[in-house]
Amino acid sequence: MVRWTLHDLRRTVSTRMHEDLGIQPHIVEAVLNHVSGHRSGVAGTYNRAHYVEDKRRALVAWANHIDRLVGRGEGPPNVVPIRAVGQS
Repeated sequence: MVRWTLHDLRRTVSTRMHEDLGIQPHIVEAVLNHVSGHRSGVAGTYNRAHYVEDKRRALVAWANHIDRLVGRGEGPPNVVPIRAVGQS
C-alpha cells in the first residue's frame, strides 16, 4: 500500500498549478499560504497584498482542472477512492 500525507496533496497542487495551469509562483505561494520568496525578508515587510482575486482565479482554474481529470461524469472517472489508514 502506498502511504501519502496531506502534505503530498499540497505538493501536488503546487506542482500542477505551476506546470499544468501556468499560475504565477507568487500566487501559488499565496494559495498555499506559504511564507517564503516574495513574503519573506524585506519583500514580506513591504508587500502586504492579499491577492484575493488572483487566488480566486487560481482556485477556479484548479477546480476546472480537477473536473477535467475526473471526466465530469463522461465515461469512467479517473479517480481512486481515498480511504483512511486501516480502512478496507
